[in-house]
Amino acid sequence: MNALRADVCDDAAGAPPLLPLIFFSLVFHIIILIVVPLLTAMIWKSTQFARPQTFTLVTMPKQITAPQQVVKSKEPPAPQEAKQKPHQAKKAVPKPLTKKEAAHPKKQEEQENVDELSQLLGAVSAPVSEIVPLTSNFKYPWYIQNLMSKVERFWKPPPGLTDKKDIYVTVSFSIFSNGTISEPAATHSSGNRTLDELALRAIKLAAPFGKLPVGFLDNKLDVDYILRPESQ
Repeated sequence: MNALRADVCDDAAGAPPLLPLIFFSLVFHIIILIVVPLLTAMIWKSTQFARPQTFTLVTMPKQITAPQQVVKSKEPPAPQEAKQKPHQAKKAVPKPLTKKEAAHPKKQEEQENVDELSQLLGAVSAPVSEIVPLTSNFKYPWYIQNLMSKVERFWKPPPGLTDKKDIYVTVSFSIFSNGTISEPAATHSSGNRTLDELALRAIKLAAPFGKLPVGFLDNKLDVDYILRPESQ
């Protein structure tokens, strides 16, 4: 027991003292953590970035000269030409009335109207060809017009074939639903056999015609075709 105590005492006596080590460690940390940053902050001062001073050169604006106004000389307006008066149309001088015309003015007006109407009717000539449908319910004028234009291509009688007026040939035939026709026949002769034959020939060459209109319910259309040598 005594030997053990002696060993412990010897160890304690041989170990270095801890207090000075703790003191030096504490002083070292204080220097590192506090003193060194303070000295660094005192010695090294951060220089703030100073923006260099700049100067803007301002140029004086040039003197703006106002545009010179061109003074136009006021010329006197050209004298207006005198408006030419239109020539007055000469009024027709009425013929002097007779005693009977002066006594009955209304009859004179009626006679003048009749004369004008007769002149108009005389100026309108009868057509070269004309179709008379024998069916009253056929109301398709465009079909008749197409039929006439086709026949008139072949109806070319020579001029001077007859010297009589109001000469015509009537050719009667039937048009079936498909456009074909029956045998044409001259039901009214012109008195000239050659003219009758030319009329029959024109009808045969123009056939067949177009199909009958869909709205036409009959299966055929009977017509009388009047042909004249020329418009009369």
